[in-house]
Amino acid sequence: MAERVILCDLMYPDDSKSHGGRHRSVQLQELVESAGFKAAVIPKPVAQSNGRSYLRGISTALRHGLPLFGGWRWLRRWGRTVARFEKAFAAESNVAGVLWENTRPEGWVIPRLAKACGLPVVAVPQNLEALARGRVIENVSDYPGRELLWEAGSMRLADRVYCIAKEEQWWLGWYGVKASFLPYFLPRELQERLADLRTLRSANKNFDRFLALGSASNPMTFQGMQALVGMLKGMPGKVPGVDFVGIGTERLAESGLPPGVEAHGRVSDEKLDAMMLDCRGILVHQPQAVGALTRVAESLAAGIPVLANPIAARSAEHFEGVHVYNEAEGLRRLMGADLIVPPRPARPILENEFSADLRRCFQRDDKA
Repeated sequence: MAERVILCDLMYPDDSKSHGGRHRSVQLQELVESAGFKAAVIPKPVAQSNGRSYLRGISTALRHGLPLFGGWRWLRRWGRTVARFEKAFAAESNVAGVLWENTRPEGWVIPRLAKACGLPVVAVPQNLEALARGRVIENVSDYPGRELLWEAGSMRLADRVYCIAKEEQWWLGWYGVKASFLPYFLPRELQERLADLRTLRSANKNFDRFLALGSASNPMTFQGMQALVGMLKGMPGKVPGVDFVGIGTERLAESGLPPGVEAHGRVSDEKLDAMMLDCRGILVHQPQAVGALTRVAESLAAGIPVLANPIAARSAEHFEGVHVYNEAEGLRRLMGADLIVPPRPARPILENEFSADLRRCFQRDDKA
């Protein structure tokens, strides 16, 4: 009997770079395989002319009643998504269902195509993608507001929905989406690397500076870093040393940094490992957010304490080693405290429930 296959529409299917989004995608692939299925990743967009993409997109929008306020750009993406799905479906002979992670507008097509083929769908969104750009919604007619309605409406087509952040369960409930919680946990390749870093840190007794990681291309991350710099500037006396690292973070220096604070931009893996080896803790600050921050669990796995405001610590406050502050004074006290090495975070039991649910949802109907 041929191996049962789950088609996986992942956010980062084959990204070679190490970042939180890719790590979540890899976690899902590993869970699919641990449940006894083959994970067949739906490939990147196949080569086809814009004209053919538009025609497929228009046909798909009309057939499934998709919105047109995204214009030609969305139509082209829907056409390419159809081509990707058809290619993946044709390549597998024993498809059990679809795991759907990419709930951006181009991904709204996926549950509709799966249902048209009689396939069950499990949605595991990384974010509420309509909110991921950090724009405040002023009214329902605002563009992200309409997009959020369609994103949630598309999730209602799924047989199961799992959120990476438990705080999003109640939100989706108002849109008629019953969602369960699947917390992030490190994929195997990352566990090994961070276990090695933890071992090296255990021999180091001279932890010096703090480290703030993130990409400025993520507006919520960069806004949080800017707020963090403002808090550091307002602290009395000598500010503890802090290194901001990540793509575009050098922009923080444009408005001036207090003594002892540096913005490095993107650094090599070797330099980042050296900084993580020596840092006293990881600083994480966000004024608004969706999803959950994978770097919290990753920092703890490396044996590094995490200092975070409540929004940044969402879905992770229960971990030992996560220290939550509300205002600048609370952050100042934590930065001066004796922070103990956090224990390794335990693998969440909810992963077992998720794997069991996959087997129930995608089991073969022997009467078919």
